[in-house]
Amino acid sequence: MGCCCSSAGSTPPGGPTQVAFGGPGDGGAGGGAGPGVPDFKPSHKHSGTRDAVAGASGGAPSASGAKASHAEVIKFIDWAAAQYHADPKVLENIAKYESNFATGHDPNTTDINAQRGTPSDGMFQFIEPTFNGYAPDAQKANPQAFKAAGIQGHGQWMDWRAQALTTAWAITHGHEQAWATYHKATEAAHGW
Repeated sequence: MGCCCSSAGSTPPGGPTQVAFGGPGDGGAGGGAGPGVPDFKPSHKHSGTRDAVAGASGGAPSASGAKASHAEVIKFIDWAAAQYHADPKVLENIAKYESNFATGHDPNTTDINAQRGTPSDGMFQFIEPTFNGYAPDAQKANPQAFKAAGIQGHGQWMDWRAQALTTAWAITHGHEQAWATYHKATEAAHGW
């Protein structure tokens, strides 16, 4: 049930404000990708996700081999949600329903997108055209979030961190219907 749309949206005047993820491990002294970014330390614990993403200098995940723990993934998702004033529980639930928090290659090979030659993939199950349509707007709306996370430009399609930030932007800018799991994620987040 991956992401299927490929239209880009607009950003409200002034755009969202970056919200810091404070407290210990917030990326301050002692490492981290930057102020307000959760401090990631690669872990050998791997809670069911595949092909996890490695830590860049300072411990922020990047696009190679080390594995982020489930707790580190949740911490980043919650931080990403805060960057666009999205509900972190909804964002967590979308990741859970779409890929069970897979931090790497997790293609959906059975849906209509795969049949059309553009399988959805990654933690939030983007198809590449949708990611490429939304991510530049997400990055433009809050470039400091991408910079703080150590993501160049709007990021790569398969970078789970760029997918988390882009999804947070998308669900707060009228594109929530791109995820078939959005309503289920919202209902679960609010106990409806």
